Amino acid sequence: MFLLESNNKYLSNKKFIQEPHKGKLSVNGHSNILDVYIAGLGMNHNVFLHSFDMITKPKEEYNYLLAITLSGFNEYVKNNSKNQEIKTYSETEQVLDAATTIKEHIKKIKIEKNIDIEKVNIFGFSYGADLLTGIANELIGKNTKINKLVFSDVNLNKETAFLTGQITEIENEPKNIDEKNKKGEFIKRVIDFSDDDKILDNLEYLRISYNVNWNQMVKSAVSAFANSGDRIEEIKSFLNTNTNISCMFIISERTINKINNGYLQGIKNIMKQTINLNRNISYHSTKKHFDGISYATIYNVNNFFRE
Repeated sequence: MFLLESNNKYLSNKKFIQEPHKGKLSVNGHSNILDVYIAGLGMNHNVFLHSFDMITKPKEEYNYLLAITLSGFNEYVKNNSKNQEIKTYSETEQVLDAATTIKEHIKKIKIEKNIDIEKVNIFGFSYGADLLTGIANELIGKNTKINKLVFSDVNLNKETAFLTGQITEIENEPKNIDEKNKKGEFIKRVIDFSDDDKILDNLEYLRISYNVNWNQMVKSAVSAFANSGDRIEEIKSFLNTNTNISCMFIISERTINKINNGYLQGIKNIMKQTINLNRNISYHSTKKHFDGISYATIYNVNNFFRE
C-alpha cells in the first residue's frame, strides 16, 4: 500500500527541501539531470517522500529530484486561506503552473548550486499522467530539454476513469445536496465498488483527498472524465512530434471492453502507430491502480531515469 502521510522522521532529514506554500518537495542531486514527479487527483507532493528517501541513499549518486502538487490540490494553501475564497484551476492553468514551477526550480539550482540542468525527466501518475504531454510541451516551448516521460496509469477511455467518473456522476445528479454530503456519497461509492485487494489503497486515497478543496476536485474530475478518451491520442501525437523522447507506460491489470488486460493491449495498439517504431517504449505492469505510485514502481522509474 502506498503511504501519503508525512512523517517527521523524514521531514527532519536535511536532504529534503520542503516548500509547502509552493507545493514542492525537492532533493539536491549529483548530476545535471532533474527528475520531476507529479501525483494524481487530489494528491500532494508528499506522496513521494518515502520513495525519495529510498532512492537517495548515502554514498550513492542520484539526479536532482522535484515533486510538485498540481495547483488547487495544495492543502497548505487551503488551510491558510484565512476564510478567503479559494481559487479553482482549469487543466490549462494547472499545466502552465506546473511548467512554471519546474522552470523556476531549474533556475534555483543554477543560482544555488551553479549547475546547468541539461535534461528533464517527468513522471506522472493518473491525473498527473493525463497532463504530462501538456506540461512537456510547455517546457519544450521554453527551451527545456525533455529526455524521458513516464505515464503511470494514464487514462485510455472512460472505463479507466473510475474516480473522476464517480465525482462527475455525483455532480450531474439533480439532487440538491451540500458539499459534505457529496463527499460522503463519493466515499460510499468508492468503498462499495472496491474489491477486497484494493480497499486499503482506496481508503488511504480517500483519507488524503478528503481534505482537498472539493470544488477543485470536481473541476478537475469533470474535465478529466470528459477528456479521458483523448489522452492516449495526445500522447501518440506528442511522440510523433518529439521522436527523440523515450517513454515508459506503467499499466495496471484491467479488463477493458471485456478483454483481459485490455488496458495494456489498448495502449500498445495505439503506440504502434507512432512514427519511430525503434523508439524505446517500455511497459511495466502492476496489479492495481495505486501500485502505479508504490515504492517498487518509483524504484523502477528511478532506474529508467538513470539509464
